[in-house]
Amino acid sequence: MNRTKKIPSYRRYKTTGQGVVVLAGKYHYLGLHGTPESHQNNKRTVAEWLPAWVSNGPMRNDLGNRFHVGSHTVIREFPRRAINDWRMQQ
Repeated sequence: MNRTKKIPSYRRYKTTGQGVVVLAGKYHYLGLHGTPESHQNNKRTVAEWLPAWVSNGPMRNDLGNRFHVGSHTVIREFPRRAINDWRMQQ
């Protein structure tokens, strides 16, 4: 299933009443929700983050190819890699 890229949304963080945007899993607090300064901080923060996200994407390797390691791959590969690492340490 392909995920479409979309610009992260500006929203209200209920506990503190601040505006927040989440970029690459990191919360960026923008000031009091709904204020012009908060919206301006949102635009600036997203604009700084957006070029790297568009060019590299959240799931691309150094060659620019998309990759995703699922849990099935980890479960399948872990024993083999663990044994190889153990042998190299001996």
